[in-house]
Amino acid sequence: PRAGFVNHNDAWCFLAGEPAAGTFNQDLGQAIFDRRAVPPDSRSLILTCQPEDWGGHLPTIFAGRVPVPMQRRHYVCSEVQFDWRAGLAEGVNVRPVEEGLLRDRNLRVPDDVVEIIRNWRSLSGPGFQDYGFVAVLGDEVASWATVDAIAGGVGDLGFFTQPRYRRRGLGTAVTAAALEHGLDQGLAAVNWTCAEDNVASVRTAEKLGLQRQADYTLYTFAFDEVEHMAMLAYHYLVEGQHLEAAEMLEEALSRPEPPPIWARYDAARARAALGDLARALEHLNAAVDGGWTEFEDTEEFEVLHDEPGWGDLLRRIRQRQGQS
Repeated sequence: PRAGFVNHNDAWCFLAGEPAAGTFNQDLGQAIFDRRAVPPDSRSLILTCQPEDWGGHLPTIFAGRVPVPMQRRHYVCSEVQFDWRAGLAEGVNVRPVEEGLLRDRNLRVPDDVVEIIRNWRSLSGPGFQDYGFVAVLGDEVASWATVDAIAGGVGDLGFFTQPRYRRRGLGTAVTAAALEHGLDQGLAAVNWTCAEDNVASVRTAEKLGLQRQADYTLYTFAFDEVEHMAMLAYHYLVEGQHLEAAEMLEEALSRPEPPPIWARYDAARARAALGDLARALEHLNAAVDGGWTEFEDTEEFEVLHDEPGWGDLLRRIRQRQGQS
């Protein structure tokens, strides 16, 4: 074979080999849209290519609806240069991810962590396999870092901190704990990738002393046309094309079946950048009404601080975050 397409874990896809290999591109596109090359219930795809843009042939595969490019950074850790224990806040307990977490009736474990534990190959079997650490604050898992897909002495890292517990150093602590454990147990290195615009992840990587390697482009695609529009608008937002982002999001939000609630948040970001403060607040309030809690009072929202209703919006967001 001169080209190949692999679908892994429902959404993640890999495309490699020789671009424009005969009728491969057209046949692959038909198999994707017919759900023969991906699970029948797939809503979206995350695609990595080699060569990176598949020789410019992605529009052929996706019938003119080009996947949305997202720039990502690739970091590698082969040595831990951060003492996470010294900076650990009082009352925070860093624990390994294990099945005992699920049996602890006094601990609230997020659904994402439960799913991770159930999907891992083994937590107690022979050999060094998937592992992770959580930061427990009070009776709740507030942050977690996991290393999986271990092969050839290298693993892949992922971490997440619940919104209401951010900016406390918890993500840095559990990430450093996971890196330290893996390297101590014989891993040669741990990979970590994050979006170019993910400021928090970039800062964490730099604080931990990770080495930045070759960056790459990842593509996202939604089968639903309106959701795909929202993804493309997010790309415009990252690129600083705020007017294009705002207009596309307004069109998507006007459809009978609007895009996911995060599109409201992106619309607020675009409107704030354009100086349309009333509309930005309107979108933020609608996002909160829809259950959105992934809010951070970042620099782009500073222009809203003196607007009527800003204080009430913050109170509503904090209430939502406390309930989630």
